[in-house]
Amino acid sequence: LLLFLLSILTPSSATMFAATGRRKKEKHKRYIMWLSDVHADPYYGTDMQSCSLEYLNETRQNQVGMIGCDPPYTLLEATVHAAAKVAAELGATQCIFSGDYVRHEQQHLIDPESQVPEIINNVTGILSQTFSKLNLGIL
Repeated sequence: LLLFLLSILTPSSATMFAATGRRKKEKHKRYIMWLSDVHADPYYGTDMQSCSLEYLNETRQNQVGMIGCDPPYTLLEATVHAAAKVAAELGATQCIFSGDYVRHEQQHLIDPESQVPEIINNVTGILSQTFSKLNLGIL
């Protein structure tokens, strides 16, 4: 799961007087939260997880994910809550989510045709439920 915080300088309609007495446009920072590459695996910690079964004991013990495996929803939830806290503190105005919702090896899901849209819906729900409390638009 990748998380970025973008800081953008934007021109503002507010003006200030420079030492010369001329009006000068003031620039303000705007923050945009950017998340990507969730790769949520609903089977994390089971014998159907996307990573090697040799890690099964470790994934069962590490409920929020581990390096080398597509993560469970619990990691996404924890990350989104932490990101929302930072976004609120900085006054971020938007959240961009640039995809990769679903785990790797989708063909090994029990029913990929129904489960892929379900995973996308679950990820979108976690994002919108958390960020909507901040009145943050999700793109």
